[in-house]
Amino acid sequence: MAATVKLYAFSGDTGWGLSLGFKEYVERIKIQFGFELSEYGDNVYQINLTGIVQDILAQPPERMIVILGYSLGANALAWLQLALLNYCNLRNLPVRDITLLVGFDPTKNGPSLNLYPIESHVKRCLLFRQRAWWFPTSLMFGRGQYARRANGPQIEVTDVYEDHWFLQGDRNLQKICTDVILTEERKWKAA
Repeated sequence: MAATVKLYAFSGDTGWGLSLGFKEYVERIKIQFGFELSEYGDNVYQINLTGIVQDILAQPPERMIVILGYSLGANALAWLQLALLNYCNLRNLPVRDITLLVGFDPTKNGPSLNLYPIESHVKRCLLFRQRAWWFPTSLMFGRGQYARRANGPQIEVTDVYEDHWFLQGDRNLQKICTDVILTEERKWKAA
C-alpha cells in the first residue's frame, strides 16, 4: 500500500551540511511512519519550484501533502505554496491542497515573507520561531515570520528561546511537529 503522507523537506541555505539535525529528523519519521520523502538540500535559491509543483500535482489524491523546512528552507515553503497556486491558476487546474506546512525558524535574511503570504489551499501552518539573542547564529539567522492572506490558515507560532542552529534538532519541537502530522493523517484517513 502506498504511503498516506508525502513529505517534502527543505534544508537551510548551505545544504544538508549545516542542517544535519533537521535531516536526521525527516529521515527518522520517514522510516518510523512509512512516509514518502523528497529532500531538497542544495541552495534553495536554485531549487526548481516548477518541478516540485509538478511532483505535488502528480501525487494521488489519497496522499496528503506535508512540507517541512529549516532556516532558508523554511522560507522556501512560502515560495512553494504560492508557486503551486500560481501554476494551477495560470493553467486553469484545480489547486492541490497542502495539508500542513511546518517552518523551523525561517530566516529574515531572504526576500520578505510578506511577499509570499500563506494562501487558503494550505490547511494548517506551524512556525517554530527562535527569539533568543545570546547565541551567535541567533543574531544573524532565523526570526522570520510568515504572513497569511485573510482566508489563509492561522499561523500557529511557537516561540523558542534557543540558538537558530540548535532549534533544528530540538526533540521537543520535532515531537510537536510529528504529533501534528499524525493527527492530520488520522483526520485525512477518516474523511
